[in-house]
Amino acid sequence: MKQKVQKSPEEKLAIVLEGIKGETTITDLCIKHGVSQAWYYAQRDKFLEGGKRALVQPPSMNNNQA
Repeated sequence: MKQKVQKSPEEKLAIVLEGIKGETTITDLCIKHGVSQAWYYAQRDKFLEGGKRALVQPPSMNNNQA
């Protein structure tokens, strides 16, 4: 049985972005980083959902961007 390796948020982001770029297959990406395809797709979906929420939420009152 494989031992789970915890990835930092920065590592997760780098792996997901590498997959989104599409310069390699997801299979090869997962082998390279020692993760399963199910793990990759779960992280990708979380990333995309977070981005979707950021785009549909009204700007925060604390956001001082003009």
